Amino acid sequence: MKVLFLAIAFVDFGEPGGLFAPQAIETLRVDDGIPTGVAGLPIPGDIELVGLPVPGFGRIKTLLYYPGRLLGFETPILHWFVFNDDGPGGLPGTPLGFGTAGSLYYDSWYAVDVSVPPIIVDPGYVYVGWMTDTSLNPLVWYQNWYDSGPDGYNYLFSITDTAWVQDTITPGDYMVRAIFESIDVDEGEREREFLAVFPNPSLGEVVFLSGSEAPVSLRIYEPSGRLVFSREFSGQVRICLPQGVYLYKAGRTTGVLAVR
Repeated sequence: MKVLFLAIAFVDFGEPGGLFAPQAIETLRVDDGIPTGVAGLPIPGDIELVGLPVPGFGRIKTLLYYPGRLLGFETPILHWFVFNDDGPGGLPGTPLGFGTAGSLYYDSWYAVDVSVPPIIVDPGYVYVGWMTDTSLNPLVWYQNWYDSGPDGYNYLFSITDTAWVQDTITPGDYMVRAIFESIDVDEGEREREFLAVFPNPSLGEVVFLSGSEAPVSLRIYEPSGRLVFSREFSGQVRICLPQGVYLYKAGRTTGVLAVR
């Protein structure tokens, strides 16, 4: 069950300044700019995303969130995520990036720099959102403002159901945006790096396969940010992990790994 908190606020909710000068850069958004309430995601380890239309081939420079305080509690950290739209039927598929951010601004736009390593996106949709931090008291899990009406852009991933579903509970689209910079196709392909991870979900043993001849740095984290595995490898590496949900970074590739 989703926890909702309606609020009325008299704040200037205009566009963030200083981000839109270059002609090749634009804001990806679906919200109507009218903050209406704050919503939480009280499901441990689950992910909430907003689908943002992408006009062409390019890179994501900055993510914009609108953090809120549910029932007066401030969230100490944001676990941000970006997914491609290569899942079944255009749903979220390949994780393109993830990280953490602290010292949040509340009830205003908060920018997260994701320019390095580059997050390359194709025309279609890119999904931006956050994961619930299960290491925290549920009262201080991350909360975000939503707009005045739902248009079907919010999505949830349930570890229990292992499937993406449309969020039909939140009364509006989450106010999450991205700063997009157009690039040429050749430049984008040079920045990609192939990496296969299988099986995922896993029963314990996981294989990481690199398409690069050069050594690849592999790091695996718990959602709290604690490093649980680190190694450089070429070709492939096999590891065993206990049951749980993990985040990995292998070269420029990032993703989510579930072990049952």
